Amino acid sequence: MRRFTVYYRRGRNRWRQLQSGVHGGLCNEPEVQEAIHYMRDNLAVEGVAVRVGDELFNVMAVAGDCCYEFAFPEG
Repeated sequence: MRRFTVYYRRGRNRWRQLQSGVHGGLCNEPEVQEAIHYMRDNLAVEGVAVRVGDELFNVMAVAGDCCYEFAFPEG
């Protein structure tokens, strides 16, 4: 199953990797969900950057094992 990870920052703060079950609420932004669904449906896409106000999300496919990863929703 293809999986992805999300890096997040607000304003000029440092990037942090979001954790499934801990930071899931941040991934519920409609724009982020759109990016996740786009990547799920387009296997050639390895990453998408999304800006929501002063928040920036980098959604990236995971090639191997990763500490904090999410499963793509069923389509």
